[in-house]
Amino acid sequence: MTALLFIALFLVLILLGIPITFAMMATTLAYLVSTDAPLEIFVQRFISGMESFPLLAIPFFVLAGVVM
Repeated sequence: MTALLFIALFLVLILLGIPITFAMMATTLAYLVSTDAPLEIFVQRFISGMESFPLLAIPFFVLAGVVM
């Protein structure tokens, strides 16, 4: 039941024109707040997701294209 609620929240945010990144972040934050999980988990997962080595290839590929 709660999964359907958060999927609906995500779809509503997308239909309102909010970028997917922020819609996912807002839905995740709503889930963490509703389950009484520590918000430090949200920050830790967010930061560790940005430190992914394979994801660093994407901006460097774009940079290489701009330089050329």
